[in-house]
Amino acid sequence: DAREFWDNLAEGAEAIRYYTAEEQRELGVPEHVLNDPNFVPAAMVLDDHDSIDAAFFGMSIREAEIRDPQHRLFLELSHTALEDAGYDSTRYPGEIGVYGGVGPDVYQWINIRSNPKAYANAGWLAVMVSNHADYCATLASYKLDLRGPSVTLHTACSTSLVAVHTACEALRNGECDM
Repeated sequence: DAREFWDNLAEGAEAIRYYTAEEQRELGVPEHVLNDPNFVPAAMVLDDHDSIDAAFFGMSIREAEIRDPQHRLFLELSHTALEDAGYDSTRYPGEIGVYGGVGPDVYQWINIRSNPKAYANAGWLAVMVSNHADYCATLASYKLDLRGPSVTLHTACSTSLVAVHTACEALRNGECDM
């Protein structure tokens, strides 16, 4: 969570997980990659990336299962940000904007579309809306009852920075109140 992230920064704590060669093999990393001197056997690992309190966010189990974990996490963090700031979006009279972005929508291709039964049960439209990056901010706006601008941005490696800049400009220009 955000508090742990900031604590790690303040303490200089390492949050990257390093894998042994055997762990990498078990994850399916080919031997030629393991032998590459430029290969770094490390990754940022997110615990519980596949869990969400679906009912809390008004989602069915099926909707939560096919939703990209990036979208789920963005929604949870958006809710946490409002809580930490002491605001209830349903009672706040002003306009609350959402600006953010996620990475590519590979979850649907690896986990949903590769399973013909799961894909057929969900349907193409539900899979697309639940996974395409363009729906990240609008999901948070809809589920949290936010009435301000809802903007998903994509700028490769600077998405977060540009989202923060755009949100600050929206506040300065009166496009939203929060």
